[in-house]
Amino acid sequence: PSLVGSEMCIRDRVIIQDSCYIGSNCTIDRGSFSDTYIGENVYLDNQVHIAHNVSIGSNSILAGQCGIAGSTKIGENCQIGGQVGIIGHLKIGNNVITDSGIHGRVVSLDEDTVTLVLKKGELVISKAKIDGLK
Repeated sequence: PSLVGSEMCIRDRVIIQDSCYIGSNCTIDRGSFSDTYIGENVYLDNQVHIAHNVSIGSNSILAGQCGIAGSTKIGENCQIGGQVGIIGHLKIGNNVITDSGIHGRVVSLDEDTVTLVLKKGELVISKAKIDGLK
């Protein structure tokens, strides 16, 4: 790590664990204040962008043309659909699935709640509702 001033430490690493697949034209930015981390068995389809300080948990799949903004944490066993954009600084829990057919902006995802901003308002789906649909 490089030292800037007397207190700031910049880490500029990308850590990619074993058995990952990284498709054509993917971009993985190095970390700026923490490492960019790709867990074991992660599959990145073509043209996926992973910004600085992102962490992707093991066994997750990101379909083509996804964009993950900086400092987002994606849990294990997640499936992110094609052309899904995830804004920065979110924590996405384990076993979350997004669909490329959702035409809106995901503003929050975790194991208990999914919040989407759609063209005509906000939709909040609780885990209890999701469990009731199964």
